[in-house]
Amino acid sequence: MTRKRDKNHPAPRDSSDPRGASQRSKVLQHLPFIAALLVISLGLRVLPYYAMTFTGGDPVIRDPDACYHLRRAELIMHSFPDIPVFDSYMNHPFGAYIIWPPLYDLLLTGVWGFLSLFPGHTSPPGGLLFLPLLLFCATALVVYTMGLRFWPGKRWNAFLAACAPAVLPIVIHYSYVGQLDHHAAELLYVALFVASLMKSLPTIRRKKNFQWNWTLPGICLGLGLLVQHGLLLLEGVFLLSLLPFAGKTTRSHLWAFGVAVNGTGFLTTLPFGLFYHLRGVPLAHTHYGLFQSMVLLVMSLFFFTLWLSGASHPKFPRYAKYASCAATATLTVVLTLFLLKQIFIGTTYLLRTWTGWQAQIAESHSLLRTSWDRAFDELGQYMSWAILLLPIVWIVMVSRWSRLNAHEKILFVVTIIFAAFGLFQVRFLPYLAILYGLMLVSLINWTYKKLPFQWLVIPLLVAGLLVSYYPCTKSFGGQDITSAVYRETKPILQYLKENRPSDALSLRSHAPPDYGVLSDWNLGHYIKYYGKWPVLADNFGEHATDLSRLNRFFFSTENTDAYRFLDENRVRYILCQDLPSMYQSMILDKSMLAYVSDFDPNTGRIVFAPRMFPTVLYRLVWRYGGSFIDVQNQVYYPPLARLRLVAESRGRDETLSEPNVARIKLFEYVRGARIEVTRLPPHTEVILSTNIHTPHGRTFPYIQFLKSNEDGRVFFVLPYSNEGEQNTFADEYKLVMGDQDQALPLLTEQMILEGRIVQKAWE
Repeated sequence: MTRKRDKNHPAPRDSSDPRGASQRSKVLQHLPFIAALLVISLGLRVLPYYAMTFTGGDPVIRDPDACYHLRRAELIMHSFPDIPVFDSYMNHPFGAYIIWPPLYDLLLTGVWGFLSLFPGHTSPPGGLLFLPLLLFCATALVVYTMGLRFWPGKRWNAFLAACAPAVLPIVIHYSYVGQLDHHAAELLYVALFVASLMKSLPTIRRKKNFQWNWTLPGICLGLGLLVQHGLLLLEGVFLLSLLPFAGKTTRSHLWAFGVAVNGTGFLTTLPFGLFYHLRGVPLAHTHYGLFQSMVLLVMSLFFFTLWLSGASHPKFPRYAKYASCAATATLTVVLTLFLLKQIFIGTTYLLRTWTGWQAQIAESHSLLRTSWDRAFDELGQYMSWAILLLPIVWIVMVSRWSRLNAHEKILFVVTIIFAAFGLFQVRFLPYLAILYGLMLVSLINWTYKKLPFQWLVIPLLVAGLLVSYYPCTKSFGGQDITSAVYRETKPILQYLKENRPSDALSLRSHAPPDYGVLSDWNLGHYIKYYGKWPVLADNFGEHATDLSRLNRFFFSTENTDAYRFLDENRVRYILCQDLPSMYQSMILDKSMLAYVSDFDPNTGRIVFAPRMFPTVLYRLVWRYGGSFIDVQNQVYYPPLARLRLVAESRGRDETLSEPNVARIKLFEYVRGARIEVTRLPPHTEVILSTNIHTPHGRTFPYIQFLKSNEDGRVFFVLPYSNEGEQNTFADEYKLVMGDQDQALPLLTEQMILEGRIVQKAWE
């Protein structure tokens, strides 16, 4: 007797089922294209950068922001399940809240923890450095599926569209091996957000007032905000993407769609927003926290109010409708007014008018503030010369607007927004690069059949794309400025690490450290991650600290003012680059321009005015902390006698003609040996001199001009030992008075560190 199967026990599918075979066949047809796409993506992100990243020993991370992501991952692993939102190694000695959202750092921590389970791993594990590649491969696959949505069944079109972000340098620089900054994940969620809009928006024309796939953009929006707080830009993309679908018959569905997207984004971000807020993170656009969730809540209420105003239902009385509209509208206005200041600040940040510090950030560079030829060169180098076709594509799309499908209209709106913001800040151009291929392939499809000699079109097209890609080749194989700075700074970071506070302290995010390192903000993340020291300023810039306070030290001319700043801020080390780099990293007002007498914007060459010479910055960088005599005004500036050189780079300062000055130098703030010379004639000038030997074999003179008091005594401080056993040491110190000279007693390292008093009687 044959058992009769019911719906709860369906018959197993026959392996020879033609429907199953057809589905498998369709999937297999995509595999060659996906494999080729992955090979291209991985090849361009591994081969040019592998040798620079894996140079023996632990992998090298050269990007400063990536260094802080690794530090935060270490903090999370040390304190898990707690997520640190405050780091005492920032904004020393006060500490600061971390500005980044948590999702990417949690992902980094999870992968790091998993790879650490395997024996023989490095720190960080070598496999972790391939995470950006995997994130970009996922992005490329999203673009490939978007291409299939544009051109169903046309795999070549989808493949070519996905190849554009795979080969463009501006995307590669965010996703190569070892580039552990959050940008690779950011690009993935931007691609997912746009793809989900293309999937969901066309469905608003249906009769259903709500569909579950409307929540997909909200989930992608929320996850994207948990990677990077680019809320105002993404919200602008969402709002303007609704315009092509606004109509009398779709308004109610459009408002419901807005509620679904923003409400889902609000619910996705709310747990982390509340967690951050309860831990003290400020409600500010510059920090991830409750601000992002509240903006999404306001947008949800706004769309809900619009939906209520047009809703009609027999069981929903008119007075209840009006009361509900009034309540939601009032709440929307109140919350908007509460957030308005921070929304305005966020807008100024997007437009690059938030603070002068933004002008120093490479990724915030504005093409609108450069010459046309230089802007064209940059676009060609990072986006290829094919970028010039985008305006043509937009013109064609406008001319055939009525014939565009929903996906093409969304593409038009989104690319216009990304291109506009890319002109204000180049950091948004990778967003445009994701959709770059879709635009170019669309143009080809629209014009191909209308061109004569179609058999020549494909070869000419391939040749044209190769020619347009030529300027992009300059972006491969060279050392960027970040790599050069890291290479020069590496021995100094190693010195800091060897003389660091305990590891237990460096991994306690709330533990207040005793001493910190003062440097320009460019080197801050390096010092925290590699050197294991807290810093006064870092790459978070004015998000985390007041950079102008550094001017009090570097532009002071009185040694006592400089020492007072170091004592107040508990500074142990001062790290200096070359003078032009240091000067340009400062927050400069109009009064600071008096330090420069000439500047060439094409070469970046700076000629400093005499006003710069007596400053602490000048004396540290170009005179190793030595003395300076202002001949014109007859003023003597003594050496910085409590600062001593302890480490330096091998490379010399190329901005100077003298070959004996290192480009990067590390000074230690010490008590110094207190020298008292007695039995001198009253009011007699005495010169103290010696030669200082640096860690890399350089020498420089150390001179102090002194004058005895009425008792025949002279007091001064010396920061260098002359034992000859330190990295930096002095020759014998000599006192010269007229034609006589005498040597000082031997100064030990212990005398320097403890500030001992050493007496010497003139014989």
